[in-house]
Amino acid sequence: MNKGKRVLLFVPSRKMGESFYFVLKRFFKTCNVSSHTENKDEIINDFKNGKYDLCITTSILERGITIADVQVLVWKADNGVFDEAALTQISGRVGRSPKAPKGECLFLTNSKSRNVDNCIKEIKRANAD
Repeated sequence: MNKGKRVLLFVPSRKMGESFYFVLKRFFKTCNVSSHTENKDEIINDFKNGKYDLCITTSILERGITIADVQVLVWKADNGVFDEAALTQISGRVGRSPKAPKGECLFLTNSKSRNVDNCIKEIKRANAD
């Protein structure tokens, strides 16, 4: 991941997000957002405005959010909660700003995943134009 850019870290469960948050908040300005987060709109806005470097989230942020110059990391992308459509939406968080049209999206898996492979193929096909 590129230094100096904010990162969205997608995890398959709230519990995993809480575990990551407990560890990573010691090293980065970190927030954690899930469907159960009471002030999630405020936290997301703070992340957009640069208060946090890292936002750990469940699939709640897979669509409908634009953050300029953000990188994406999907932990356990081979988990069943991340189907091909979800992975495609998640990767779509990258490069949404005209000032930062490029970025990275990394899928970390424990094993080969058809959903990940299909998502990557579809993104490459869509961007081949």
